[in-house]
Amino acid sequence: SDGTGTNIYFAHGTNIHLLDATFTNNYGAHLVEFNSCKDSTIENCTFNGDRKKSESTVSNMAIEIDMAFDKTTSDHSAIATGYNADGTTCDNVSVTGCTFNSDKSGLDYFDYGVGCGTVKATSGIYSTSINISNNNISNCASYAIYPGGWKNSVMSNNTITSCDYGIYDKYGVSNEISANKL
Repeated sequence: SDGTGTNIYFAHGTNIHLLDATFTNNYGAHLVEFNSCKDSTIENCTFNGDRKKSESTVSNMAIEIDMAFDKTTSDHSAIATGYNADGTTCDNVSVTGCTFNSDKSGLDYFDYGVGCGTVKATSGIYSTSINISNNNISNCASYAIYPGGWKNSVMSNNTITSCDYGIYDKYGVSNEISANKL
């Protein structure tokens, strides 16, 4: 292994609630991933940084909300035995009241690329009822929110500062993006 890995990873979970926690200093992967989860929340949490392997390495997501796809892909090569790559998406997942801030002071290659989003965006396959609201997202190297392949989802009342891009709704269907401050 190259020493990288997601801090906390949930697959095929239901009723998961991460509350009032702080996640920092991951190396080369996501801070938290909900993969094929439903009826779950991340609330009032703080996310601060992902240390990349090098300046040219693509940054990761603080929170990844994704589908269960083939673990042989580069993003999921270290998933434990027993992972069921059955194409299940996420449903009814909320991220609210969280702070995303990559404090880069004094560190080389320290940031996450996306505050909250999806790696495996596939047209016609959707995570549904995802709610990303009332968060403060700053200092992302790429998108604050990347809702790839989400349907009937809401991204509202987020404050986004010092990110290269705001919200990129790739392959989204019937999503509400409203009242965000950029």
